[in-house]
Parts: sequence; C-alpha cells; structure tokens
Amino acid sequence: LWDGLPPTVTQKLSEPLDEGLVSYRKGRKGRTFAYLEGRTAIDQANRIFGFGGWGCARRRSVA
Repeated sequence: LWDGLPPTVTQKLSEPLDEGLVSYRKGRKGRTFAYLEGRTAIDQANRIFGFGGWGCARRRSVA
C-alpha cells in the first residue's frame, strides 16, 4: 500500500490518529461530521512527512 515510502513514514501512517485532534460539527437531520481543522492536518503532515516533505492540491469534486 505504501510502496516507496521510508519505513519511518509507513510506521507513522499506520498509527491511529489521536481522537483529541478530531473536530465535530452538526449537519442536517441531526447527523454529526468528524473532520480535521486545516492547521491540525498541516501539523500532522509535517509530523509524518517532515516540513516541506509533502504537498497538496485542490481538486474539484461533485457529489
């Protein structure tokens, strides 16, 4: 699944995410949605891949 990534990175990716990092919001019909705040996602990417060791791109999605 993670071919080509260093073992330290694959180890960190296999670890469960700290539940305290997850935020929640109310949605329609009483549903609750879990998400990561932008800053939290960036901090985790830096922790796992190192500063400057990752990137992101916006993609359009249609539901």
